[in-house]
Amino acid sequence: EGDREIGAGEKVRVVGVEGMTLKVQRLSEHRGES
Repeated sequence: EGDREIGAGEKVRVVGVEGMTLKVQRLSEHRGES
């Protein structure tokens, strides 16, 4: 059960990191266009 909790926490972290990366990529793309 403990491992499940850790795995869930890692999933949330990964999703957060991916979301941040996508935001940065979108911002950089907008900057390049303008």
